[in-house]
Amino acid sequence: MRKALKNATIPVKARELVRNLTFEEAKIIIELINRTGAEDERAKLTEKLQRLSDR
Repeated sequence: MRKALKNATIPVKARELVRNLTFEEAKIIIELINRTGAEDERAKLTEKLQRLSDR
C-alpha cells in the first residue's frame, strides 16, 4: 500500500489507512491507485482515501 501511494504521489499515510481496511479492501484500493492516471482522478482518490484514513 505504501509503495502504491508513494508512486502515485498520494499524500496519505498507508499505516493510518490500513487500520480501517480488510486485506481485500486494501488490495482493491491498491488496484485503484495503480489505475489512476489523470491528475483530477488522483485528486478525487486522494480525497476519498484521506476520509477513510481520518475515521
